[in-house]
Amino acid sequence: MADQEARRAWLQGRKSSVGASDVAGVLGLGDPRWSTPLAVWQSKISEDVDMATSGPAAMGLDLEPFILRELGKRLGAEVYSAEAEPIRHPTVPLAVNPDAMVADPETGEWCPCEVKFATGDQLTSYQYDPALEWNMLQAWLSDPQGGAPFPAGTRVGGYYCQIQAQILCTGASYGWLVGVIGARAGYLLRIGQELPHSTWRQLRIEADEQLHSTIEAAVAAFWSQYVEPREPPPLLGKGDLRALKAAYRQHADGRTIELPDGEAFAQALDQARKEAKAQKATGEDAEAWLRRAMGDAEAADCGPYRVTSKTNKRGVRPIRIRHTGGAE
Repeated sequence: MADQEARRAWLQGRKSSVGASDVAGVLGLGDPRWSTPLAVWQSKISEDVDMATSGPAAMGLDLEPFILRELGKRLGAEVYSAEAEPIRHPTVPLAVNPDAMVADPETGEWCPCEVKFATGDQLTSYQYDPALEWNMLQAWLSDPQGGAPFPAGTRVGGYYCQIQAQILCTGASYGWLVGVIGARAGYLLRIGQELPHSTWRQLRIEADEQLHSTIEAAVAAFWSQYVEPREPPPLLGKGDLRALKAAYRQHADGRTIELPDGEAFAQALDQARKEAKAQKATGEDAEAWLRRAMGDAEAADCGPYRVTSKTNKRGVRPIRIRHTGGAE
């Protein structure tokens, strides 16, 4: 119970400033499904505190001390988990909570460390290749002026912005971005077994002074232009609709506004809904005809289409259609 209350207080405190994990969203460099300026804005103005933790996130929290121990062993360096109290930027509303601080073995400088756990298997809500994203960042870091593109619009691109925000606030000359890829690798790490080389990522991230200046300017402008006046920023990504629904769940009784610029959008939404409704009805009629005609048959050849309807483990018979390439 105490841990839950502490986490709630920590999450509530995050609403008073931009966090390191918010920076990519503010800059428009994060994964547009989740991290956009509008999504960050909604998280700051909302009075709700989301205590939910996804499966991979929970696994990441559980694995964090094991990952840090492995990092310390590989670097031959002292590593300690960072304090819960955020490190605040002196002039803009930016506060960071590094997962750990790592002592440079030669100079003794303490540098921030961000730990990530990624899995592209069924634990995720959608399929993606985390190894590919990490490799993209590694290639860009190896030759930032060369042909390798920065992984903008990806989770790992967001991680780079996150660790740079931590470097900025701590004043360190560099930081560590460390990741373990795959549920199996996480299990092996937890029981003290050696990890396959391909599952461990350990990137030293040098301070990016140009990005630091961009972060400072963007965070200050974001807070003054959008958060303080509670004015939503422009639309940018797929996650914006979800954020807007969460931000405006309650209506103001009797309030009506004039919105002449919205005519085209209202027409587009109305038409799309009508078409979707008509397509749904057409599809349902077609499915009913096929099911009646097929009866208990497993498959039917309908001209160039093969229609199958097999009973699955849940006891239902989904209709599947494949164009066989035959004559129309």
